[in-house]
Amino acid sequence: MRILFVDTETNGVPRSRWIKEEDWMQWPEILQIAWEIWDLQEGQEPKCVKSEDYILKQSPNIKWDSIAESFHKIPLSLCQSSGNEWTPVLQMFMDDLLSCQNMVAHNLDFDRKIIRAGLSRCGIKAWPEKSLVESCTMRGTQGFFDFGLDKNGNPKAPKLTQLHDACIPGTYDCSGGGPWHDAKHDLHCCALCYWVLCLSPRSPEILTKCCQLTGSQFTNKEIALLKSIKPYTGK
Repeated sequence: MRILFVDTETNGVPRSRWIKEEDWMQWPEILQIAWEIWDLQEGQEPKCVKSEDYILKQSPNIKWDSIAESFHKIPLSLCQSSGNEWTPVLQMFMDDLLSCQNMVAHNLDFDRKIIRAGLSRCGIKAWPEKSLVESCTMRGTQGFFDFGLDKNGNPKAPKLTQLHDACIPGTYDCSGGGPWHDAKHDLHCCALCYWVLCLSPRSPEILTKCCQLTGSQFTNKEIALLKSIKPYTGK
């Protein structure tokens, strides 16, 4: 099984979660996209076989979100001077996604929609709707750990930092030691948490709930494979 983990940094958030991805001009621009492909073999340690990380070029006429910049700290000057063209990067992402059976993200609903809006912007249509199992570690772990309650009294969905502390106790640096909030570091952290979740006594429940957002699901054979992995010993 091949699993793709992905994360993005964006120029703010959409005005409404109900905007269609095809209406890409209403979506914030992707500033950074990073992904990793991991290979899983029964009874073996997960292996990262590919890692990609790109800053995307932005238009001189972009309506820059300075509030978002205060969080991700990616300067517009970097995007304009060193950013990569959107189409080849997103086409590479799609080629890699099509080679995988599962896509995982922390807050999948946002990353999935923002990437699909970017694909619409570039005229890239392919998306493996039926063959891809899509998993969200944020929604999938809601209720399995004590992250408190929301205003309606329901279990809170964890921030990535909270999930990291629950799975891998220790301080989590979202910048990866760099000058900005790093998508590459976040997705790798998500992957490390995912391997811990696979070995949890409640892993079938958690892994199944991770998929509920998109209605996809693992087969029993895939669940057995995920449960069979050895603990990941890398960093």
